[in-house]
Amino acid sequence: IFEHLINAEQIIDKYIYNNDKNYLEIKEIDLDGDGLNEIIVNTPLVNFYLSPHRGGCVFELDFKPCLFNLLDTLKRRKEFYHKKIQQQQTQFKYDNEGTKSIHEIFNSKEAGLEKYLNYDWYEHKYLLDHFLEEDSTLENFRQGVYKERGNFVTEPYVCDIKNTQNFLMVLFKKDGDVLCKGQNSGE
Repeated sequence: IFEHLINAEQIIDKYIYNNDKNYLEIKEIDLDGDGLNEIIVNTPLVNFYLSPHRGGCVFELDFKPCLFNLLDTLKRRKEFYHKKIQQQQTQFKYDNEGTKSIHEIFNSKEAGLEKYLNYDWYEHKYLLDHFLEEDSTLENFRQGVYKERGNFVTEPYVCDIKNTQNFLMVLFKKDGDVLCKGQNSGE
């Protein structure tokens, strides 16, 4: 889908910018209909999609020559079939009542698959500000079971755009809190 959307955008850009190979456009628009503006930086080579209200993140980065969104990620969330994986004790389940229908049989293709069922409390996007406990590990972070010490990941940022003839700068700012060592978090 992204391939076709990016290709369509390139065709439109060719006409809008009259084959200019050096254009730079910035737009503020409510892309997802939530009443809050996202920011699009459009160039011949890449598009950046920024969200000030979702942790000041880059949520899409299109590399136009390959028609590819480099940040095409999914949030890991509970799915109905995960319960079956977690309850599974053996690879094949049969009982004395005869053959089960395809809807009653659930076979995991891999033993221990339930250990990989991790869920995210935030959307994985680019350039989010994390403040982790000192003893956090890469594995804790991967599993989503670490302690976040700041309030930056899901909170809104203030956006300041500077667009001059020589440069474009999109600056995100946030006054936030970071719980330091020795402070009680109230938990």
